[in-house]
Amino acid sequence: MNDVAQRNGAMLAMAKTGMTYEEIGGTYGVTRERVRQILKNVGVTGSTTRRARAEAKLGVLSADRAHILEWAKHNPGLAARDAEEALGLEAGRVNQALGADVSRVFIWKAHNAKVRYTEEVIFEALRSASILQGAPMSKAAYDEYVEVFGGPTSILLTQRFGSWKAACRAAGLAVHAERGNTKRRWSQGQLVEVLIDYLSSPTARGTLDDYGRWAAEVKAVRPSGPTIAFRFGSWTAAKRAALAAAGAVVIAA
Repeated sequence: MNDVAQRNGAMLAMAKTGMTYEEIGGTYGVTRERVRQILKNVGVTGSTTRRARAEAKLGVLSADRAHILEWAKHNPGLAARDAEEALGLEAGRVNQALGADVSRVFIWKAHNAKVRYTEEVIFEALRSASILQGAPMSKAAYDEYVEVFGGPTSILLTQRFGSWKAACRAAGLAVHAERGNTKRRWSQGQLVEVLIDYLSSPTARGTLDDYGRWAAEVKAVRPSGPTIAFRFGSWTAAKRAALAAAGAVVIAA
């Protein structure tokens, strides 16, 4: 393999980890545009790298969640801020990593001031949610994402920007032209059937991120991973329900 092919292969590997074109170009001393041209020739587009960054972010979030829960297990009766200080995490990271579970794991203390989200954090949350939930994205779909991964709620965003559409537009996202929620309402049974299909696929790893990859690849419309986790209380509970239903089908057959 010549030096150019080796460099291009390394660039491709970097892009798949979620590195930006600027970061890749800085490594090799070339412009962002040159990196874009090289990656385009091997089928890598901006949407590919954005998804990779979102998946990398979710992977880090999942790792932080595991560390926080392990710390909380050995330090019961403390607050989220105590965990952030002990683990060297930024303010609000515990809420972001644990979502609705934070009240179950940690006590509340008056010094746990309400998190003030910057516009940069808000826009990143909206864009990450839209990758998994699809765009245009309804408030209900976004809040399902927040319930699983944490972040500012749609109510807070509406108060901050004046309306849900204004918040989405500020983040550069598409919005529904018509009024009302056009998000499909999946029944519990339909969610179980979809999960059975996913878990039956030979390449399924069983993780929330991997389900998102699988759902994006199939041609039929599929519910997002956060939607399924939200409806069942957690991703693990959803998988258990699907596996139990799959076992019943096998027995009945």
